[in-house]
Amino acid sequence: MQTQLIIIRHGNTFQKGDPLLRIGAGTDLPLTEEGLQQACRVGKYLCSHGYLPSIIFSSPLRRTMQTSFEIRHQLDPSIPVEPLEFLREIHYGEDDGLPEEDVLTRMGTRLLGEQETHTEILQDAGRRALERWNTELIPPPGWSIDTSKIIRQWQSFGNEILTKYPGQTVLAVTSNGIARFVWGLLSAEMAQDIGKDRKLATGAFSIFTHMGTAWRCETWNLRPESSSELLMATSYAPPN
Repeated sequence: MQTQLIIIRHGNTFQKGDPLLRIGAGTDLPLTEEGLQQACRVGKYLCSHGYLPSIIFSSPLRRTMQTSFEIRHQLDPSIPVEPLEFLREIHYGEDDGLPEEDVLTRMGTRLLGEQETHTEILQDAGRRALERWNTELIPPPGWSIDTSKIIRQWQSFGNEILTKYPGQTVLAVTSNGIARFVWGLLSAEMAQDIGKDRKLATGAFSIFTHMGTAWRCETWNLRPESSSELLMATSYAPPN
């Protein structure tokens, strides 16, 4: 009996040309039109490939709830969508909502000290700090993130799914900061197969399966984009 957990990152919250901001739990932006289209494509892809969830768990933020409801619209409007607090994005402290360039400068100042005033040098140090976050999950200075707690929450969530939804498919819609810790469901060996960069792209998803022994990652960071991927998509009609 196979249980499936599909982790989905919300769609875009910035339009092309917009300044990029560090968006965390403290900044509640809606999806752009492209973000809605990304969610639509995910829903159509899941539908065309036979993934029909029993429930959709979602972060309560607008960007994730909009993504969840658009996906549900493509699958079956009767699927319940349940807000789940632990799926809310991590909080980036004083960087939450700031332009990325300002974030890099602040990090560099924390690392190199006030005596360093060259913006390029400061931002380069900030980029290295973000790279360690992306590849080693080491939070940059100024971010208060309990990584062990997030991993335990994923593990508890995985166990709850196995108890309440055995043999079924469950969707979890969240943000990248939380999604990158889903590897905590896996053994150390399986987690290594994902690679160092565990970032999920906007409008992308990953599929985890459990067949009675352990969770496995079947698909990582898949984002349906081309029309050819949607040729088989159809609207799901629930049985009478």
